[in-house]
This record gives sequence, structure tokens and C-alpha cells, in this order.
Amino acid sequence: MLETPGDNQRLADAVSWFREFGCLVALDDFGTGYSNFERLLELTPDLVKLDRSLIQRAVEEHAEGQRRILNNLVALIHEAGSLVVLEGVETEHQALTALDADVDFVQGFFFARPTLVGPQSPPDLGLEPLRQITEKFTEHALEELTQERSFLRPYGQAFLRAAARLEAGTGLHDSCADLLKMPYVQRCYVLNGRGEQVDEHVLPKRCGYSADPATATARDRLFAQVPDQRYRPLIDTQGGNWLRRHYYRDACMELRRLKVSRPYRSSTGNHICVTLSIAETPPAESSPYVLCCDLLWRPTDS
Repeated sequence: MLETPGDNQRLADAVSWFREFGCLVALDDFGTGYSNFERLLELTPDLVKLDRSLIQRAVEEHAEGQRRILNNLVALIHEAGSLVVLEGVETEHQALTALDADVDFVQGFFFARPTLVGPQSPPDLGLEPLRQITEKFTEHALEELTQERSFLRPYGQAFLRAAARLEAGTGLHDSCADLLKMPYVQRCYVLNGRGEQVDEHVLPKRCGYSADPATATARDRLFAQVPDQRYRPLIDTQGGNWLRRHYYRDACMELRRLKVSRPYRSSTGNHICVTLSIAETPPAESSPYVLCCDLLWRPTDS
């Protein structure tokens, strides 16, 4: 179904009419023009075909943000109940990006050129490129997983030592002193059984506001973690409630087990982070507390 402006009710009626005949409904060119979230919610299509501009932007140099948008867009469409088709896949890079985004179907010259399909057509038309790119994606994904584990391992070990000291009665700042010396640690804080942040968070010394913002470059802020002064009003999260965050809920589901969140946009600065979390139940207490530590994520991609 091509999207054009017009009577929304007539469009919905037409979709219902086709569905009565057992047809599947596909929404074309999603992400441009009239093919948008409003149509997705109104028509609940069976398939959504993403516009080629999305994959083109996602493979541009320094386009990590665009890739995250594509991945999350696909996840959102799946949550809405539709399968996802990605058109315009013409290069190996685009094919790998499509697989990483978890699309269901792909279309493009990378796999095959337009051709007539008949009794004489090869039975494996387009399958060999798909097999090869899937194998390459698997190797790439496993290598990336190994790198992520290697990056997180020392932080996880230091975090667990901090959690043990905190459980033994040491204060938050002293418990996390060694952890706070590690290069990509953003902050440490404790949440109570209601998801509320208890007292102040603790920051690495390098995050102090004594740094002169006039001399702190963008690279300084990213790698040395001098806070961007524009986000200073957001830095104090004391009393905030993080019950809605998965890192809190996941930790509470399994006490004394280290949890690592998926990467997400921090609410206290202009960066992507992951959160380490672990839930403990103090003696004579019925509800747990959760120790959390935010890390700057994938600094080499920024």
C-alpha cells in the first residue's frame, strides 16, 4: 500500500476490505512523507517496508547515532506487531547493518538483480549472497561480543568489590573509591526498594566542576569526562525515581547477580552509557537496595 494524502477513514475501510479477503497489508516507504507512525498505529499493517534512505544514512561515516535509530525503529515496529522489510540494500556494509538491525526481510541489488522467475530460474537465486553475509555477520557479531566482554570485565570485577564493601557497612564513597578511578566510570549511586535514589551520587574527581569549561574541548568532555556545562542542571539526580529503568528491575529479579543494561542515552549528559547494577537485601530488611554504576559506552565509536 502506497501512502498518499486523503481521507483517512476511506483508507482504513479499504484496508479492512482487503483483510476480509485474507490479504496481508504492507505499508511502503515508512519513514518518509505520509508513511509514518500515525499510519502504523491506525492501520496496524502486517508488514512495514522501510524507506531506503534509512539504510543509506545508517552506513555513513560516524553514523553510530543513525544506526541506533534504525535498530530501535525496527524494534518499535516489531512491538507494534508488524514484520519489517528493508529496501535498497546494495552493499555488504548495508547488508551487515540490516542484519544487525534485526529486520525480517531485505530487498536490494546486493542479493540479486531484478529478473523473471520461472521454471528455468535457479532454485537458489539470491541465497548464496545471503548465506555469505550471514556467515560474515556471525563472525563480526561474535568478535564484537568478545570486545564488549573484554571492555566490561574489569569494570564488573571492580563493581562487585564495591558492592561487597557496601554490604559490609562501608560508605558509598569509600566503597566505590577504586571503581571511581577507572577511566569511563560516570557515577555511582544507590536506589532503595522503591527505585528512589538514596542520598547523593558519587562522581570521579575528574568530573568536578572546578574544570574551566572555556578550556575543556569536546574530546576532553568525552574522554576525560569533564561535564558539559550545558547539562549541569541535570547532574543532580538525588531523590529521583528510577523504578522504570530496566537495570533496576533486572537487578531486583535476581539478588546478588551483576546486571548490565543495554546502551541508552544518559539523562545527565550528552552521551550513551550502560549501567551496572546489583541488588542486595540488608539484614532485617524486606526490600532490597540496588547499587548502580553508569559507564560511558563504546567510547571508540564516538
